[in-house]
Amino acid sequence: MEASTDDEVSLKDIKKFPYIYWLILINCVCNYVCIFIFMQYSAALLKDKYQVDSLIVGRLTTIPYFMGAGLTPFAGALIDKIGNR
Repeated sequence: MEASTDDEVSLKDIKKFPYIYWLILINCVCNYVCIFIFMQYSAALLKDKYQVDSLIVGRLTTIPYFMGAGLTPFAGALIDKIGNR
């Protein structure tokens, strides 16, 4: 299969993205910045301020990651079903 010259990608194509794409992108960036900063300091906060055992702190701080890994396939299937793909 040969690539055609009509399918070239250019940085100028970024201007053609719809505004909803940019809103979703900004939302994702802001959410992840907040989550990563919180997750970085949450272990120290739990240990120092609330005197939680290190083993429990480790388990608590992994919950969001395991939930994301476990729920992502189901969320994808739901989105595909709703989006009629």
